Amino acid sequence: MTLPEVERLRAEITRLEQRERELARALAEFEHQGRRYRDGLERAGGQSAELESRMAMLKDNLELTRTDRADAARRLQAVRAELAAHESGGPGGC
Repeated sequence: MTLPEVERLRAEITRLEQRERELARALAEFEHQGRRYRDGLERAGGQSAELESRMAMLKDNLELTRTDRADAARRLQAVRAELAAHESGGPGGC
């Protein structure tokens, strides 16, 4: 593996770590928003077409974000393993 390839892997790790942090913040915000919507529904007596619609969209966003985060984590693990193999001189390494 050449130095540019190693640098590419390190840059990819940095990018994926940042992506994971962004997705974690998004999940936290979505979960907080969900609590606010549930509180609003409770105050509305359990029925509010607007809040129920927002909850459905929020549920979709949560699922997509969780999937994106899992994909980023898998990719990060794979890139870290590739870099570690190179640095230890293992398969694909120097």
